[in-house]
Amino acid sequence: MAKLASLAFISVDGQALATLPGASLTFGGMHREGVFDDRGGHDHTESHVASRIEFSIKIKSDTEIKSLTEKTEATITIETNNGRVYTIGEAYCSEDETTINFQEGTASFIYYGAVPEESTGAST
Repeated sequence: MAKLASLAFISVDGQALATLPGASLTFGGMHREGVFDDRGGHDHTESHVASRIEFSIKIKSDTEIKSLTEKTEATITIETNNGRVYTIGEAYCSEDETTINFQEGTASFIYYGAVPEESTGAST
């Protein structure tokens, strides 16, 4: 049986984060949209879309939220527990979508970046 990717270990510019369960990655790339004419002809348009990474972390005493929100041109590495590795370059934090939950001691981030490179790494 194959092992499913159920955990994600995330680093931003080499800084390992205390990532909580529930991280997600939208690959981005080429967005295609259908265009129909009045005779039933069908074509499509294309536009580039950034990848989107959403994750939450535990806020520890040494966690610098502002530093993470100000990142531009960052490299994000996502390692899953089944050995897949996704590397997203040119990533930037959508600062206005960063949320801190003081009651739970967590922060949620959304980053956008280049289309991920996918590889097989060592299982964490």
